[in-house]
Amino acid sequence: MLPYTIVITIWLLVHEEFEVTRYLYEITGIKTTYWYVDYQIKWYVVFFFTLLLIPNYSLAAFTLATLAMFVLLHSLAAEQSFAFLIGVIIARHREKLQDLSRRKWLCIACISVIVAFSALAFKQLPEVRAYLGTKFYSSIQLIINLGLGLAIISLSTIISSIRSSFLLLISGYVSFEIYLLHFPFYGRLNNRIELAILLIIGSIVASYLFMKLTGSMSARISKFNKLSWRRNM
Repeated sequence: MLPYTIVITIWLLVHEEFEVTRYLYEITGIKTTYWYVDYQIKWYVVFFFTLLLIPNYSLAAFTLATLAMFVLLHSLAAEQSFAFLIGVIIARHREKLQDLSRRKWLCIACISVIVAFSALAFKQLPEVRAYLGTKFYSSIQLIINLGLGLAIISLSTIISSIRSSFLLLISGYVSFEIYLLHFPFYGRLNNRIELAILLIIGSIVASYLFMKLTGSMSARISKFNKLSWRRNM
């Protein structure tokens, strides 16, 4: 929450009328301006209490939470709802998956791409577009997202150079910071390509520096907490 707290503090001070109640809601995650931060917090809460209270039934709990989020949350969150569950399943069976042959991974990648692009083509139909904003439309978008995600995972397993790609490495490190920084400016581009390119480049550079800053601050806070804990022992 530290990166989000810094960004939302600056944003509210510069662009909005500062209200203490709203600010407290923002920095505690009770009600956030950024939908993905709110979505992440929900999963952190589910993950924490599931492992704390019913660790033996965690997969069932995560499945129920996934279905609940798909049904109850807005379309953008619903489209991502199964990603966490798939990640948990992959992590639990990581050793078995690592033993799969390159041929099997290639089959998974091909099937994933075919399913994703088939769903993408289906989504373009006017009859389907008419359902924009509904759970039916979100389910199609979910298939596209999961298909492309599994394809990337499969290809990165087959081609080791993808995993060591500097571009992907940096993108992965700063993706959250890029999201935090580009969100306030995205609606101000006025469909100008040059501004979009500048925003992307500027976001990557600023996000990298921002990540370093918040990482350093987090490390210092963690170190301070450990020292305080030891003194109280």
